[in-house]
Amino acid sequence: LDLVAFTGTTMINTAQTRTLAARVRQRGTVLLPLGPWPSPDVELRCANGRWYGVTTGNGHLRYREVEVHATGRGVMVSRDLRRCSATCPAQYRIDGFGARVVLLPTRCVLGEHVLVATGYTAALTADRVLHVTCGACAVSGVVSQWLLTALEEAARAEFSATAYPSTGSTSPR
Repeated sequence: LDLVAFTGTTMINTAQTRTLAARVRQRGTVLLPLGPWPSPDVELRCANGRWYGVTTGNGHLRYREVEVHATGRGVMVSRDLRRCSATCPAQYRIDGFGARVVLLPTRCVLGEHVLVATGYTAALTADRVLHVTCGACAVSGVVSQWLLTALEEAARAEFSATAYPSTGSTSPR
């Protein structure tokens, strides 16, 4: 999927916006204007963003929760989602045969679910970031995702209760 993102939306006129929208639609591309746009197919708004992990001026940021509101003619059903993600470097260990093993977190970012018990998905992106998403959170309308960066080659993966920081037990609903 090709994506074209641009700023300066106020610098083009209505005829130019129609031409540009028709061209990207014809090519099957997604147009992401970062600013006002006349008659968008879908408009996304983020609200109630909140960071977790820092307390009274110290600590480490663990994750951010936002509500994503989608409106417009391209939205099948109006859904409001909460997104919680934690980005951190992937952790490894070397097994008894000298092979590198990538360690996966045992709990979702919110700390509410054990991933192996409630279900999860893991997807590796082209830029070598492993997205580990909690299936139980997704059922309740929350995208709870670990983003493990700088992923190196590994023989296999296994869960580790100690490799990743605790994010707390719950998050406000």
